[in-house]
Amino acid sequence: GARRVEQVSAALRLEQQSLEALHDLLFALQDAEAGRRGYLLTGDVAHLEAYRTGLDHARAQAAALAPLGAADPDTAA
Repeated sequence: GARRVEQVSAALRLEQQSLEALHDLLFALQDAEAGRRGYLLTGDVAHLEAYRTGLDHARAQAAALAPLGAADPDTAA
């Protein structure tokens, strides 16, 4: 009944939050990789800023994912 609908809605919200965080993590890693590649190809240290920024964002997104995984009953041990 109503309780089951609430449970499913909560699970869907958690799933959406997880997907958004994973999406953001992917883009942050791509930014870091592009900066690294730019530096390796050109030797221009300006590319390292994109690498560092991407890495910082990736770390933040990975940290944001941890509580989402803990809240997922399917991944809880």
